[in-house]
Order: sequence, then structure tokens, then C-alpha cells
Amino acid sequence: MLYKYEHTQPGTWIRFALATPIGIGAALVFLGQTTEIPVLGKTLLYIGLGKIVVFAGVLILFHNLTVRVSSNDITVHFGVGLIGKSFMISEIQSAEAVRNRWFWGWGIR
Repeated sequence: MLYKYEHTQPGTWIRFALATPIGIGAALVFLGQTTEIPVLGKTLLYIGLGKIVVFAGVLILFHNLTVRVSSNDITVHFGVGLIGKSFMISEIQSAEAVRNRWFWGWGIR
């Protein structure tokens, strides 16, 4: 499909923020494999793997924001495209540029 406008904004801060818990999860997996206490090793291994799976999943879902404008609609989606929204241009009544305060959050508004 030919788009009139397409822009992908990388989620630099979320990538750095999620790298920390993923790294901690990897460290827990390593400690779980090297400890000599079996129960502690399994616990650390499962906690570490759980952290990696959860935070890597969030990273895949939200690592960037893409906006696409075609002649019929405007589409926005995060990451790999599972979370997003589409608006028909014919349904838009008005638009204006605004400046949002930092404490209102990030993402699609």
C-alpha cells in the first residue's frame, strides 16, 4: 500500500528501561545454574526465566511507534503491530497541534 506519510519513532527510553530487568533475569538464570543448592538454583532459574519472558514480551510489543497515513485512513501501532488503532480520515472533524505536559504520559493520545 502506498502511504502519503509514514514515520516510525524508536522507543529508545523503553529499550534502555527494559534492558535492566532482562539483564537481571539473565543474571538470575546464570546464578541458578551455578549454585550448588538445588532448590535455590531452580527457584532462581524460574524467576530469571519469568523476568526475561515478561520483559522481553513487553519490549517486543512497545519498542517503537509507527504512524501511517494513506488516502483513506490514519493508522498508529506499537512494536510489531499487535497493539494499535486506525482512524478513517472521513470521520475526523478537526485537528490541531498541541503540546502535552510530560506527566500526562507517552504514546498515542
